[in-house]
Amino acid sequence: MLTLGHICGEPDFSLRFAGSDRPADPAVDSVRVIPGTAWRDAPLGDVSDALVVIDFLPRSGGQPGPRAVERLLRELARQRAAGLALTVDRHGRRPPRWPSAPA
Repeated sequence: MLTLGHICGEPDFSLRFAGSDRPADPAVDSVRVIPGTAWRDAPLGDVSDALVVIDFLPRSGGQPGPRAVERLLRELARQRAAGLALTVDRHGRRPPRWPSAPA
C-alpha cells in the first residue's frame, strides 16, 4: 500500500510536505481530484484515506475566502483524509516579484 511519503518521493508528482514538521506517514487508498472551485461549496463526498487534490489558484472564481478554506480543512480532518495537494501554475518556485524601477 502506498503512503503519502512514498508518493512525495516520486519526482514526477512534485509533491512536498508543507512546513518543517513532517506528520505521520498515512496510507493512501485513493486520489480524489476536485476540479475547479467545486470544493468551496459542494460536499466532498467520501475522502477518508484519500489524497485530495484541489485547484487553489485564482482563475475565474477568485481567491478562496478563509471560511471556505477552514471548512475544507475541518472536513478533511473529520474524514481523516490522507493528505491535501494544491495545484500550482508552474513547476518549481516562483521568482520574486520586485517593484518596477523608477523611470
